[in-house]
Amino acid sequence: TTCPACLGRQVAHTCTHARPNSEVTPSPLPTQQHRATPRSDKNPRADKRHKKQHVAVDIEQMPNGVATWVGESCGKHGTRQHYNCFAKNGQLVTVNDCVYVKPEEKDQASYILRVRSMWLDTKSQVMCFRGQWLYRPQDTKQGAASALHLREVFLSDWEDDNPIECVQTKCHVSFQNPSEDRDSGLEKKWHYVSWRSYCVRSGDMQSTSDRQRNGQETCEGSKDGMPLKLVP
Repeated sequence: TTCPACLGRQVAHTCTHARPNSEVTPSPLPTQQHRATPRSDKNPRADKRHKKQHVAVDIEQMPNGVATWVGESCGKHGTRQHYNCFAKNGQLVTVNDCVYVKPEEKDQASYILRVRSMWLDTKSQVMCFRGQWLYRPQDTKQGAASALHLREVFLSDWEDDNPIECVQTKCHVSFQNPSEDRDSGLEKKWHYVSWRSYCVRSGDMQSTSDRQRNGQETCEGSKDGMPLKLVP
């Protein structure tokens, strides 16, 4: 199968179809370790602050590269026990956050995916997430010239499932609407900005707001991988 960011190169998707050669294997820890102490009715604000501090301390004590769930499960569907947050490498990752994902080849830039959902497969005990791909300009059919900004990436309509072990760190992407001055309000904390969406099959681009208004949905990988060759 072919990774949608590999630009036509026949490279196995390290995240979904081929387990990465990682020396670290995620080992989910009991979620109870991430709970704060029982609430106090006397000072609920202080108790809320204590809860945040308690989670931060646990994250700092976790071994590097090990992922664990934070908080209670938000539901179960079949063998998928769903959650809203996990911690890895000293960071909290929640639904709709963007993450860097380990690429297949060392000379490749890390893939960027937006987390749409996350779950524990109760059968295999593997921590997974559903990711929506973001394309760099050079990875699109239009090429690098399509960029409106040096840090622009495109939110594509391609989604697939990946093991959380392939997540490296968070990627901070701003989805704010562009203005005439495209640098206005763009803080240094953002790694990238995403103003437009990208259709993997057609190569069309449009503003994210137009795509949402048109009610376009995402597509997903088939059992045989990508249904088409992205770049001739």
